[in-house]
Amino acid sequence: MKHLIILPLLGLAVSSPLLAQEQSKTVTIDTPRFEGEKTITRDRAAGDYSNSAELTRKRDGAVATSDYNRSRTENGWVANGAQTDFQGRTRSFDYQRERTENGFRANGSATTRRGETYDYDAGRRRTENGYVAGRRVTDSDGKTVYGKKVRVKRTDGGVSRKVKVRRDANFKPRRVKPLRPKTIRPRRR
Repeated sequence: MKHLIILPLLGLAVSSPLLAQEQSKTVTIDTPRFEGEKTITRDRAAGDYSNSAELTRKRDGAVATSDYNRSRTENGWVANGAQTDFQGRTRSFDYQRERTENGFRANGSATTRRGETYDYDAGRRRTENGYVAGRRVTDSDGKTVYGKKVRVKRTDGGVSRKVKVRRDANFKPRRVKPLRPKTIRPRRR
C-alpha cells in the first residue's frame, strides 16, 4: 500500500522541474495554397510567452508574418506584436498593464496598416461600494477619438451603473483595446 501512495508523489516531484522549463513547439503548415511554420515558446516560471509565424503564398511567393510577445512583470505584464500581410502592410502594438493598490492601470499604442497611430490609456479602481473604470484612445494629434467612463455603485436597493461614451465619427476600430494580432491562418475553401 505504501508504494501505491509514494509512486504518484514521486512522479509529481520529478515532473515539476520539467514543467517549469521553457517549452517550445513548432508547427509546420502545408496546404494547397500556403506553406510555412508557426513557433510557440512558453516559460511558465518566468511568465514569458511568444508566438511567431511566417506563411508563404504558393502562387506568387508573397510572405505574411506575425509576431507576439508577452512577459510578466513585477506588478503586471507587458506585450507587443506586429503583423505583416501578403501586401506588405504592417500593423503593430505595444501594451503594458500594472496592478495598483485598488485596481489597475494600462497604456499602450498601436499603428494600423494605413499608418495611423493611436495611444491607449485605461484604468479601474475599486471604491467602497463599487468601482470606477475608464479608457481613452487618442490619435497622433492628441485628439481623443474614443472615451468611455463607467461608474458602478452598489446600494441596498441594487446596483446603479452610469456609462458615458464619446466617440469620433471617423473612428471605427474593430477593437478599442490594442490586443495581440490574430494568428495567421490559411482560409479554407
